[in-house]
Amino acid sequence: MPDLHDLAVWHMPRPPYAYPLAQERIGVRLRLARDDRRLPSVQWSDRMGWHGFDERAAMRWYADDATYRYWEADLTPVEGRLRYLFRLDDPRAPDAPTWFGEQGAAPHPPRAEWPDGYFHWPYLHRERFVTTPAWLRDAIAYEIFPDRFAHGRPPVAPELIGQWPGADARSAFWGGDLVGVIDSLDYIAGLGANLLWLTPIFQSPSNHKYNTDDYDQIDPHFGDAEVFQRLIAESRQRGMRIILDGAETVTTPRAPNKGSMPAYAAKMTDQEIADVTNYIRNAWGNAAPLVTADQVAKARRAK
Repeated sequence: MPDLHDLAVWHMPRPPYAYPLAQERIGVRLRLARDDRRLPSVQWSDRMGWHGFDERAAMRWYADDATYRYWEADLTPVEGRLRYLFRLDDPRAPDAPTWFGEQGAAPHPPRAEWPDGYFHWPYLHRERFVTTPAWLRDAIAYEIFPDRFAHGRPPVAPELIGQWPGADARSAFWGGDLVGVIDSLDYIAGLGANLLWLTPIFQSPSNHKYNTDDYDQIDPHFGDAEVFQRLIAESRQRGMRIILDGAETVTTPRAPNKGSMPAYAAKMTDQEIADVTNYIRNAWGNAAPLVTADQVAKARRAK
């Protein structure tokens, strides 16, 4: 009878479960049930090889959430390519490992001379290497939703300050701004944080700002470029870095009188517009045009 924990085992040969690293390595992650006591390892070889595995490595614990446990390992491909397979060893049955590949969990590995059943990384392209800044390893982040965080003294947009919203929280503004963030830096640093993670601060009609109008402008409800430069300078004085959140594939409604996508596209070349349109069509299955030629022309005349 198969182990019920097998239902929780998961991997796919693409991010976030497989990803290129620097120095010609590939990182892989495997998900198990949090209470699964089996110890995972990974075996790999040239994906064009036909004679079994050349390398094997024990996986190291990476993280837990409420349901799952995640393991990871770094693989060195042969000629930039590899095929790989996971092995789960149960301390209670050391001679009966479980193998996990493209076709799921099984008591035996796939045939070595045939590629079916293995995970594959076709080729490691150098331009896809992922490097993590050294400072990020020790970062303690404090996330801020600016509109809900703090009013500056004086507030940037006092007309927005209101009470707790009713049913439609998305369109209710509370008047938080970047000046309020600056005023709170000593408090944040006192908590031990050394990284500010700001949800979007660019021009947008919403309170969350993810549907951005213009990535070149700080939203006037939060401040301006000068205030943002003050935030950067004050953060540096406290040894704090800043990460800006954003969603480049999300904007406000496309209608010319409402704004954002035509205005944003007006700053792009025709080829850039075509590239973004194709990306959205392929990634999201959205057949509608990103923006019409008439909308772009009108926005460019208005600049």
